[in-house]
Amino acid sequence: TSASLSSSSSTSPWARMHSSGFTFAKGCLSPREKTHLCSFLLFSDFKTATSESINMGQLQHSRGERLIFFYAFLSVPGPWAARNSSIDMGSLEVGRRVTQEVPPGVFWRSLMHLSQPQFLKFNISLGKDALFGVYIRKGLPPSHAQYDYMERLDGKEKWSVVESPRERRSIQTVVLNEAVFVQYLDPGTWHLAFYNDGKEKESVSFSTAVLDSVQECPRNCHGNGECVSGVCHCFPGFHGMDCSKAACPVLCSGNGQYDKGSCICYSGWKGPECDVPISQCIDPQCGSHGTCTEGTCVCSLGYKGENCAEVDCLDPTCSNNGICVNGECHCKPGWGGPSCELPRAQCPDQCHGHGAFIPDTGICSCDPNWMGPDCSVEVCSIDCGTHGVCMGGSCRCEEGWTGAACDQRVCNPLCVKHGTCKDGKCECEQGWNGEHCTIGRHAPTPDPGTDFFLLPILTRHNSTHPSKC
Repeated sequence: TSASLSSSSSTSPWARMHSSGFTFAKGCLSPREKTHLCSFLLFSDFKTATSESINMGQLQHSRGERLIFFYAFLSVPGPWAARNSSIDMGSLEVGRRVTQEVPPGVFWRSLMHLSQPQFLKFNISLGKDALFGVYIRKGLPPSHAQYDYMERLDGKEKWSVVESPRERRSIQTVVLNEAVFVQYLDPGTWHLAFYNDGKEKESVSFSTAVLDSVQECPRNCHGNGECVSGVCHCFPGFHGMDCSKAACPVLCSGNGQYDKGSCICYSGWKGPECDVPISQCIDPQCGSHGTCTEGTCVCSLGYKGENCAEVDCLDPTCSNNGICVNGECHCKPGWGGPSCELPRAQCPDQCHGHGAFIPDTGICSCDPNWMGPDCSVEVCSIDCGTHGVCMGGSCRCEEGWTGAACDQRVCNPLCVKHGTCKDGKCECEQGWNGEHCTIGRHAPTPDPGTDFFLLPILTRHNSTHPSKC
């Protein structure tokens, strides 16, 4: 609530109110327990006051009434109104950098004269514990209640824009204790004021610069951020005025460096987050399928992987007579058993159900797509190479390989969202990076130590034909 105090007498309204029986009380409204923004409560028993003793503008009272008035006095350093509540440095030239120590509860004021409309870039440096309000007003010095633009700068945290009554708003970013915002200003005289709302005297430094175009950003943000009104908004994993600095995420735990989507651990540390000492296993239980020995999981038979979490064949080589897929051996023709260690009996008269036995010649006449002396070899249109077997007329690939001829390495399934898999490596689309192209504008960072593979599940093919040999 506001009201004007007026009097034809030279005596101050405060003195006349006090002499009229007013009692003063004050309560500080600052959330930081500072008496910079305080309210003053005035009340009086008008049994001893007359209407002539004080003029409160349009406020009226009658004798004997008890009235309470609330006044909010802003920018009052200290318990009561004091001297030197502002530091005036006068006119400021665009491009000049100035520095000032500002006591708590004090405005540091300056003004600029603009002959034409301009986008001005403000570069501000302040201490890590500083708390400042920046006020801009055209024509008159700003206050806490009257301003055209206002920004809140807190050295302890990243800050955001508070809505302004003007159409154009500033876009800002904070790196450590450096604050930057861009503001459009019309021709005229603009008053700038920094208000120290902290508890201690703080040094603040700032400069201004004219931007020819707010659409241009420093070095186009190096491709690691989005340019908005001349300010780079960096993608996750990058920071700096031009997004040129790679951030070391919390995942590295301070024990490694972040590079292309994963943490590279310093000596003595390991794990996707570099948080495991080298002498320990990433999973102390080794997936319940192994034993941790000097920081390495020794897996039980039938399991593999760094944490013994992957199913493996009992004999990973399948006796050199087959390939291991998803923990199961798929044997070559003529071999069987869990590890392809047993020769499979062949019956020429049956021709494996894929041909007709010709007694005169003693050979099998194979059906289409089958070949071999006993018609047990399926014909594929292409050679499956050393990483696949022909089944059902097509190649079934070994784990970690794909393609019609099983000649291409697989990529992480996440690659297909924002990249293209080429021989086991993910090539990212523009604006995305990382090992699996998962680091971009709004994408979460996956655990770089995890690999996923989608492979067809194969079943062992056993002949159901009875032997006639």
